[in-house]
Amino acid sequence: MAKTSKPGGKLDIAICYADKRWRKIPGLRTRLKHATQSLWHYLPDYVALQAQAALLLTHDEAMQQLNHDFRGHDKPTNILSFPQFGAQDIQQLSVQKPSVFLGDLAMGYQYVAAEAKSEHKILLDHVTHLMIHGILHLLNYTHDTGQDAEQMERLEKTVMQDLGLPDPYAPIKVANPVRRRQRTKVK
Repeated sequence: MAKTSKPGGKLDIAICYADKRWRKIPGLRTRLKHATQSLWHYLPDYVALQAQAALLLTHDEAMQQLNHDFRGHDKPTNILSFPQFGAQDIQQLSVQKPSVFLGDLAMGYQYVAAEAKSEHKILLDHVTHLMIHGILHLLNYTHDTGQDAEQMERLEKTVMQDLGLPDPYAPIKVANPVRRRQRTKVK
């Protein structure tokens, strides 16, 4: 996948912290800003020259409510995307508007932190991947079919690699746990 040069173009992400635990992740804002710029260079040329998106960093209760209200699932999830445009509209955006708001994203802290831990991932890397994944959903990328999933995952992997981060879909490698010797009572 080739990186393209989009002179003057950029993708800005507005970040809103609704849960203070997100602020404790060192370098989060800077990383996410870099990730949006990296992603931007791998997108097709039809994407608008200037784009914006908003990211709400919240907690699981808010995510459960959003997921219930907008998707009919009464449970928290890692990321939600609320695109402003359909797939056909995205291709026309750069022709009609030099600047466009793509939509909103939301992430819940507890779910994302637990998921990173269970998958043996660094939290900052996992959040970065989820944001990239969410932005692609704003651009109407899907993983509904095998071919769509492959295309979306390939783009996610490419951007993560460009940032010097691990493949988010690589199998988890966990070292063998150290076995503790059972203590026997001396009589």
